[in-house]
Amino acid sequence: METTTEPNRICILLLEDNVENVRRVESTLKTAGLNHSILWVKTNEDFAGELSNSAPSQIILSGWKGTAFEGLTALDITRERTPTIPFLFVTNSPGDSAIIEAFRRGATDFIVGNQLSTELIPAITRALEIAKKRLGKYLPICSHCKKIREGTNQWYQLERFFTDKVGVRFSHSICPDCFAKQMADIENLPLPK
Repeated sequence: METTTEPNRICILLLEDNVENVRRVESTLKTAGLNHSILWVKTNEDFAGELSNSAPSQIILSGWKGTAFEGLTALDITRERTPTIPFLFVTNSPGDSAIIEAFRRGATDFIVGNQLSTELIPAITRALEIAKKRLGKYLPICSHCKKIREGTNQWYQLERFFTDKVGVRFSHSICPDCFAKQMADIENLPLPK
């Protein structure tokens, strides 16, 4: 499965080691007509590596537990490194106390496996809306270079951050104040002799 940063395409990081579960998720997304790409990983180690990738995902889907991964560990890694990314569990119910613990640690939502076809798309839509609202409240930005920080040490160019996270595309222009300043700077350049 491919990844891309094509505008309006939702980039999904999927942590799951059962190929049938991955096929069910992919089938549900395709049936709904969701413009998406999935990056599928099977282990917590690969998951952590992809969170550090230069092409960040917009949403994370994770199973609860597999032979090579632990969903709660992946959730903890996500909240430490990229706290604004929605994290959804797609699993058979692990029990009420486990669900409460996952929400306490920052899970965005739970989709029970037998409700995947009806609940996945609404859950993704809700999660992305919540993420957009969070961006409006607080956004750490470097006062010098204007890069935006996500997590503890992930820095992104302003345009890249908004394109990848919110789906906003930029056109570049120059405002009248900056134009006047640039023209003054050009006029003050020494003439060649």
